[in-house]
Parts: sequence; structure tokens; C-alpha cells
Amino acid sequence: MGDSAESIWVIGYGKFGRQALERLLIDRRAPARFTIVDTVFGSGDREDVQDGVNYVQADGVRWLVEHLHQQDEVKWVVPALPVHLAAQWIQAKLVANGMTVEALPIPAEIVRLLPNSYRLSEAECAVSHADFICPPDCEEPEDICTHTGAPRPQPLYDMQEALSSVNPKVLIIRSHQLAPGVGGLHSDDLWQLLGRVQELEGVPLLLGTACKCHGIVTSFRFESQG
Repeated sequence: MGDSAESIWVIGYGKFGRQALERLLIDRRAPARFTIVDTVFGSGDREDVQDGVNYVQADGVRWLVEHLHQQDEVKWVVPALPVHLAAQWIQAKLVANGMTVEALPIPAEIVRLLPNSYRLSEAECAVSHADFICPPDCEEPEDICTHTGAPRPQPLYDMQEALSSVNPKVLIIRSHQLAPGVGGLHSDDLWQLLGRVQELEGVPLLLGTACKCHGIVTSFRFESQG
């Protein structure tokens, strides 16, 4: 693919990781090099895709913490694990820097402001503009919902402003569409988010990852050990 190819890491290779790789291989406009990370691969997983896909057998969060470096060649990280990858990466980086991290319940007043919210735990909540199952290959058109044909509401990645009047401090990282139905986090955005978080020691935080229609938010606080 040449030196100009973008590097894309897909973290997780279950149903959604497989779909992400398939669509990226078919629909990606620019050339790309892929790294797939998962704890388990089946016997045929390394034989049914094109050349140029690097498979790594490892814990996805731990591998990302160890291998994602600033000024790295990787451009996009595709979360495909059943966890809030950005939040877990941030928290692991904080712990590696000598911090203790405490999960905090998401305040009820925050949950009420989130569309179609669903608590995954006291400290984590999934949100969505959709109260239906979205098409798996949605192309995320600018103004109109693919499923309903109705105008789109405010993108969820802009919900920071709506929530900032209510504690805790709200930080949102945007998931960009890389192919129909496939969202990715820009590596620079992850590092910028970490920098912003590191300035808020002791402050209750609400950290979210969101595209236009779907998102996940995690509440926590961190402090120096001792």
C-alpha cells in the first residue's frame, strides 16, 4: 500500500470488529494498513482477509496503553470491544502515572438529560438518539436520519455544552465515521483528551465518546496516590 497509507487499529475482533474490518477493506477511500487486536482468534481469522492486515493476540486495552504513543504513525483507533475504550485507556494512563481512579455514580440529573439513556452500571451509561435498531451500514448523512428520513437532532458529540451546567465536568471525544457503520477515534484527539483530563485532578469527570447518534459516558475521579 505504500508509505502514504494510513494506519488503522481495530481493537476487538468479535462481531463488530469483523464488520468494521470488512467494511473498511471494501469502502475505505484512502489506502490503509490495519492492525487487529484481540485476545482470541479463530483458526480461519488470519486466512480470510487481504494482505496488509496485522493480527495481534493481546488484551485490547492493555495493548493500546502500551503501544499508542504521541507522534506515532497510527491515525485511527476503532473501538470494537464491549467496553468504553477511550475511558479505560485514559484511566489506565492515569494509573500508570501514579494516580488512583475512583468510579463515581453518574448523577440522576445528568442521566435525565441524555437521550434514550441506559445505565450499564452506576458509573457508565449508553445514550442514543435512536429508539430503534439502526441500519448496520448507516452512512451518517449530514442532516437526515437514514432510518426515519427525519431531520437529525443535535449531534451527540456536541452534548458537552448541554451538560456542562451540571456537575461533573464533561469532556467528549468524537467518533468519526471511517466507513458506513464504522466509527473511529483520531489518535491526536485521544492525546488531547488525556491532556485535558490530567488538568482536572480531584474533579468529578464525565467522559464521553460519541458520534452523531450514539455514545457512551463514564463518570470517575482521580487523585495522586498518598
